[in-house]
Amino acid sequence: MPAEQEDDAIAVAWHPCTAALLTSLFGAAAFARQAAALATPPRAVCVRANTLRATVGEVRAQLVALAGEGVREAHPGVPEALLVDNGGARQLDDLASCDGREVAVSRRCAEAVLRGADVYVPGVLGCSTGTEAGVLVAVTAVVEPLGASSAGMTRGTVLPRFADRPPRLLLGCASPLSSAGAWLTLVAASGAPSSRAAPCSACATASQSRC
Repeated sequence: MPAEQEDDAIAVAWHPCTAALLTSLFGAAAFARQAAALATPPRAVCVRANTLRATVGEVRAQLVALAGEGVREAHPGVPEALLVDNGGARQLDDLASCDGREVAVSRRCAEAVLRGADVYVPGVLGCSTGTEAGVLVAVTAVVEPLGASSAGMTRGTVLPRFADRPPRLLLGCASPLSSAGAWLTLVAASGAPSSRAAPCSACATASQSRC
């Protein structure tokens, strides 16, 4: 991982028994490298073309229009699979512009975001005061503690504004489209391109639903 990204490296929490077993099998140094690799966002997103609806060439052309020329075949044995280069993890330069505003999402929503999805409203657990359409916010993930079944945050939580960095796992910065629409995520943690910003069909209009 480049030096400028070391401060933002994600630490993986291992169960002590699992960590002890893997250390005994691979050695402490090898296990540390494996843990670091698992916490590093991938440098490419894999897309599988639905050849019942479009040819691989048509899907490739759409991806090139969205992501540039960094689209390539994943493997000769799987011709419908394409890899889209995203450059891996990137440094956040606009965190200060969030003015302490934060939107916290569930772990499942965060996992989808790290693979290139938009932040969807059902995945939002809470946000800071002053969050509205068009302002920049920090998008963070609420992860369950090791061994727990709940993240400890209920949906609708009002979050205090952070001073320097959010207290939760930082995914990136985004600008809400509306109080009931999807967020067009600019994900610095994964570098995955966001291809759309359609409102979430599961939510009502902005006048009926607030996040």
